[in-house]
Amino acid sequence: MIIFCDIDGTLFNNHHRARAIPKDRSNTANWHEFNALHIYDEAITHRIQLLNFLAMEHMVIYLTSRTDYFHGSSKAQLNMSKCPPGPLVMRGVDEHRSSAEFKLDAIERELACRGLNGDRFMLIDDDKHVCDAVAARYPMARIIKVPSQCCAYLAINPEAANND
Repeated sequence: MIIFCDIDGTLFNNHHRARAIPKDRSNTANWHEFNALHIYDEAITHRIQLLNFLAMEHMVIYLTSRTDYFHGSSKAQLNMSKCPPGPLVMRGVDEHRSSAEFKLDAIERELACRGLNGDRFMLIDDDKHVCDAVAARYPMARIIKVPSQCCAYLAINPEAANND
């Protein structure tokens, strides 16, 4: 089984980045400063420990809405925090779709590349919209919606702070 795992707000608390949330959130380029601060994020240790346990039997693919400009530093962040090894799928700099649209498309591509169908994967994510989109497309997938530790997600979805 493959485990698709989000990074921001799922494996790392990024509340220190709140000051860098862009006013215009519609353009990926506007998120550059926000994403550049990921190197100061705090690891959510118990979630990384769970992922390491799951990775003993399953392949992990990291799936993030960060742009691929930060590929090297994101891989370093995962390695330094003792996350299990695995490919890192990131959005392109010119990718402006919602996280849900981007991640659903990325999951479809990864499954197709591996010749797998939709009942042999798990998604771990803090974004309800992503979890709902994936569950609607792949009803047999295992979805784990974790409480968000992402300041950007909570700023856009303030109700999530009380309902996770």
